[in-house]
Amino acid sequence: QQPLGLAYTQNMVTFVFTAINFQMRRDNGFAYRLKNFDVNWSYISNRNFVTYTNLSPGRYEFELSSSDGNGGFSAQKATFLFEIYPPLWRTWWAYILYLILGALFFSAVSRLVLLNLTARRLNSLVNTRTRELTKANEAKTDFLANMSHELRTPLNSVIGFSRRLLTKYPHVTPEVMLSSLESIHRNGSHLLAIINDILDISKIESGKMTLFITRCEILAIIDQLERDFSTRAEEAGLELMASKQCWTDEIQADSVRLKQILNNLVSNAIKYTRKGNIYISVSERNKNGVQYCVFNVEDTGIGITHEDQQRMFQRFEQFDDETRRQRGYGTGLGLALVDSLCRAHGGWVEVKSELEKGSVFSAVLPV
Repeated sequence: QQPLGLAYTQNMVTFVFTAINFQMRRDNGFAYRLKNFDVNWSYISNRNFVTYTNLSPGRYEFELSSSDGNGGFSAQKATFLFEIYPPLWRTWWAYILYLILGALFFSAVSRLVLLNLTARRLNSLVNTRTRELTKANEAKTDFLANMSHELRTPLNSVIGFSRRLLTKYPHVTPEVMLSSLESIHRNGSHLLAIINDILDISKIESGKMTLFITRCEILAIIDQLERDFSTRAEEAGLELMASKQCWTDEIQADSVRLKQILNNLVSNAIKYTRKGNIYISVSERNKNGVQYCVFNVEDTGIGITHEDQQRMFQRFEQFDDETRRQRGYGTGLGLALVDSLCRAHGGWVEVKSELEKGSVFSAVLPV
C-alpha cells in the first residue's frame, strides 16, 4: 500500500469509519491508534470518527479495530498509510544546504577573526618597529651631536696649540713648546681612538672583524694598563690600583683587542668617578666545564641605575642628560664595543652597580 501524500499545510486529518454490522449498530465499538503519534490504543463507542490536528511532517499509519456487542474486538485491523511532507525548508537537502551555509559562515567568521588578529599583530609590530626606528634615529642623532662635540674639543686643542707655536715660535720657551706638543699628541691620540672605535664597530657590524689569537701575559697587560692611566687618574684626583696576584700567567686572546677592552673599562671608570679609587683585578670562573678569566674594574663612582644597566651595552646608548652634563658627552660606543669584542672571544661582559656607591665591570673571557 502506497501512503497518501499530504502537504505540510494539510496537517489536520479526520478519519470516518463504520462497522458492517447493521443489526446491532448502536452496540459497535472501535479501537484505534495512529502509529508515530499515539502510544496506546484508544476506545470509543458513541461516534464513528476521530480527528488529529497539528500533525508534524512524517509517515503515519492509522489502525482501526471494531468490536461486537459482547465487547470482543476483531482480530483483523483496518489500516491506512499516509505521509505529511515537510516544507522545503525542512527537507533533508535543505538541512544539507544549511550545514554547508553554516560551514561557510563559520569559515568566513573564522577568517575575519584571524584577519583581525593578524592585522592587530601587524599593527602592533609596525608600532613597535616604528618606536624602535624612532628611538634608533634619535640615538644616532644624539650620537652625531655628541661625536661632533667629541671631535671638536680635541681638534680645537690641536689647532689652538699648533697656532700658538706657529705665531709665537721665536719666543716660545722649550718648556712651553714641550707642553704644547704633549697636548697636541694627547688630543691627536684621543681623536685616533674615537675614529678607531667607529671603524671597529663598522667591522663588527659587517662581520669583517678578525681576531689574531696569541698567548697574552696577564700581569704584563695589567702593568701596562696601570702605567697608561695612572697620570689621568691622578689628574682626576683618583687612586688607580691593580692586583699583582693572578691565578694564571697567560690567556689565549687577541692582545690588541684585549687591551682595547680593558682601556675602555678603565677609561669609563675614571670618567664616572668623582672621588675614591679604581681597582683592577683578575679572578677565575668555571661555567659548563669551561674555564674563564675574569678581568674586573671596580670603581667608587656615581653608579648606574637598573634601567641604564639594561641598555648600556647597546650601540649609541649613554647615560641621562644630567650625567652627561656633569661628566662629559662621549660617543656611546665604548661599552658596546667592549661587549662585541668579548662576544667575539667567546665571552661576555657584565656589570654590578649601585647608585652613588660604585660599579664593577667584568670582562669574562675563556682561557
